[in-house]
Order: sequence, then structure tokens, then C-alpha cells
Amino acid sequence: THLCFNDDIQGTGSTTLAGVLGAIRAKGQDVKTLGDERIVIAGAGSAGIGVAQVLMQAMIEQGRSEEEAKNAFYIVDQHGLLGTE
Repeated sequence: THLCFNDDIQGTGSTTLAGVLGAIRAKGQDVKTLGDERIVIAGAGSAGIGVAQVLMQAMIEQGRSEEEAKNAFYIVDQHGLLGTE
């Protein structure tokens, strides 16, 4: 098994996480409230899904269940909201 770093996925995700946590701090809230946010991802490509994965992992590390973390996300593309079907 080889580990790799894809800057479209992990790079964009980690940069976005830093920005979101900074925005939460700027609102005067604790960064542990990340799981209380509702996140809209525009685009279901590698970068968008990478951002969702990194933010979701951060929510889980802060104590949210995987299901709670997944329910915080809405992913849209040019056709609208993507569902679970």
C-alpha cells in the first residue's frame, strides 16, 4: 500500500478547514461548534468531496457521530441537490 497526497483533495480540504475554523473563531464561537454548522458544497468533484471528507473527519474528531457529521452536509451540482439514491 502506498500513501499519497492529492492536493485537490487533502490540500483543498485542509485549507478550507482552516478557513472555516477561523470563521467560527471570528464569530466568537468555540471551534468545537463545527458540527453545529450546515455545510453546502458546490460541486461533487474531487475537490468538493475532499473538502467534505476533511470537514466531516474534523466533526467526528470533535465528538460527533459519523451519521451526525454526514447530516451536516448538502452537496449540489449543476442539476441541484444530490441525494442518497
